[in-house]
Amino acid sequence: MNRSAATDNIVSKQFKLLCLCLLVFILLLFTALVSAKDKNHEIFTQNSQQFQSLSAKVYKHFVADNSNRIFKAKDIKKLYTEVNILLNKQQDMLAIATIYNNLSILSTTIDYELTPFFIKTLINNQQWQITNTLYSAIEKNNRAVAASIDLYIAEHYLLEGNITQAENRLQALPQRSLSGLERNLFWVLQGIILQHRKKHREAIRLYQKVSPESKFYAYAQTNLAIAYIRQQWWSDAHDMLGKILYDKENKQQRELHNRLYTILGYSFLQKEFYRYARDAFRQVELDSQHTNRALLGTALSALGQQDYIGALNSLDYLKSQPVSDIYIDESHFLTPFAYRRLNQGTLASASYNEKINYFQARINSQQQLLAQLKNNPSELLGNAAKPYTTIENQRYDFGEHYPDAFFKEYAAIHNYKDNIKDSALLKEIESLKNIYDQTYSAMAKTLIEKNIAILNSYLSQSKFGLANLYDKQ
Repeated sequence: MNRSAATDNIVSKQFKLLCLCLLVFILLLFTALVSAKDKNHEIFTQNSQQFQSLSAKVYKHFVADNSNRIFKAKDIKKLYTEVNILLNKQQDMLAIATIYNNLSILSTTIDYELTPFFIKTLINNQQWQITNTLYSAIEKNNRAVAASIDLYIAEHYLLEGNITQAENRLQALPQRSLSGLERNLFWVLQGIILQHRKKHREAIRLYQKVSPESKFYAYAQTNLAIAYIRQQWWSDAHDMLGKILYDKENKQQRELHNRLYTILGYSFLQKEFYRYARDAFRQVELDSQHTNRALLGTALSALGQQDYIGALNSLDYLKSQPVSDIYIDESHFLTPFAYRRLNQGTLASASYNEKINYFQARINSQQQLLAQLKNNPSELLGNAAKPYTTIENQRYDFGEHYPDAFFKEYAAIHNYKDNIKDSALLKEIESLKNIYDQTYSAMAKTLIEKNIAILNSYLSQSKFGLANLYDKQ
């Protein structure tokens, strides 16, 4: 084999490896669970315990100071209406205070339809002390309603990535108390846990039990398709995804559709079914959270088809986006590869040099962010944490690695500052806010350093590509 053929072989292998790595990366993003979240719960738990203790004091003071404006209900339906109105007005703190002020009626009047609403409202606002007080009363008086709440709490823990707590909740749950619909959700949640434990075959058996009439059927089938992919049962996975996508009812769920087409596209890409992959990626809407992933997939599919002009068009569109992410950085990395496959040596050389400068500039920019983060984090990060944050035109997904509960608690702490008058309690609130500020700053540091490592890898590979190109010439 001559040097030119050997070089082409290396580039081809690099392309296939890239497709494989991206498929694994995409599947990790689409799995309902993120193991990093589970690990970071250990870090988060200590802060959260302080938050729960503080919240109990906050609501006790808030209710006492605002007794004249907090609704006192005589029946649960009127209480439901009042709390709903407050939530719709985004007055969450007053809504929680209203529930707190009516715990006596909620503990004795238990309604299968309405009672879970109050528990969900408390949990969505991370008010676990009030939740546990109310749950204990419900469990004593109505086990069926308590079982329904157990199921919701397990689902909440799964969405937070807290696998252990979710598993414990489901194991303690009496299945006989569940309705048919709830039993379907139980199977889905158990299946997700089994997938997380890499017990895909056991998960498959549970997903297959979910009724086609259930509102959880599409989610069961989606996870079933992912389980098939993990088992490398490609034909079964593709058939399953096709059925979900062509179901008329599922078409109403735009982001579910976009997500499924992206999964389908990358699974086709892995099997080198480039035309089918490209068709799948084209179905993803341009205003979706999955758009950049799909555009990169379209470019990779076009490269696989040797449609290098088509690939460059997709890459150029990605590069034109105002906010950077990993997919846009990847598009910069792939551009000289496409020119090289077109035998445009001059353009490839210019593109490699341009990308080397691009990645170096991005690394410098990220290093400046680290310095700014160390010197003045509040100026850089703003006043409140969010799961998705854009810093200096770079999108960071904090929620990928840390539980959503952290961001809810952080927002609540800011809300406490604005609504509490007691000076001693305000000092406690400020003290806890400082701890959360430091945690958020540490999160940002980790993500920026990770981004620098990725950019350094792209920089090194671009330099290797340029040297390899000169060597070939």
